[in-house]
Amino acid sequence: MVRSIVASTFNDHSFSTTSHPMNYTVACHCGNEIGVSASQAGSSVSCDCGQAVDVPRLSLLRRSAGEEGVPLGIIERIELLIDKDRLELGESCVVSGVRTTSVLHFHVQCERIWQRGGSPGFFMLILQILIRIPFGRIGQAMWQDDADDPVEEFGRDSSIVVPLHVAPEYHQQVLGCRNQRKLKKMLRTVPIYDELLDEYPGAIISPTGQ
Repeated sequence: MVRSIVASTFNDHSFSTTSHPMNYTVACHCGNEIGVSASQAGSSVSCDCGQAVDVPRLSLLRRSAGEEGVPLGIIERIELLIDKDRLELGESCVVSGVRTTSVLHFHVQCERIWQRGGSPGFFMLILQILIRIPFGRIGQAMWQDDADDPVEEFGRDSSIVVPLHVAPEYHQQVLGCRNQRKLKKMLRTVPIYDELLDEYPGAIISPTGQ
């Protein structure tokens, strides 16, 4: 059971969601309205009825609350440009520089949730067994206390899928690429993607196809 959700950024500046006002609401299928904060955008929350409720991305939360004038973050700005078909990608393949209209899409994982507490991992289980053997019930009690700790979630899942011009003859080469330095170099050819990677330097990029 998740006891708390704490939001953080890749710069390791963290804060508890309990310290931030619940500015927005999301509706559950049961009819309940659940208060959520901006830091919970793109995640999910639990309703009192037991159902998990998806929280929309921040731009949609702001729009639903009538906050059209609030400055958007870089992810929301890119999503808005994509939605309005106003994203400027240039006219050249990012690999060869030749003129092309062919597009590949890339998944950019900007932030990711990580957990602390709950059930131990594989190596911790091995350590648990080694401690239990010489210390018997005392060792078992020590590990039982840890196992009873609630799971805490930190950060949030934040990602976006973006298009990029890649000539057809380079599709397979790019789709097979796992070198983050090369993939980021491709994305940085588009100015707004350059801003995205400046804000999320630890982002993980994966080519996904057309």
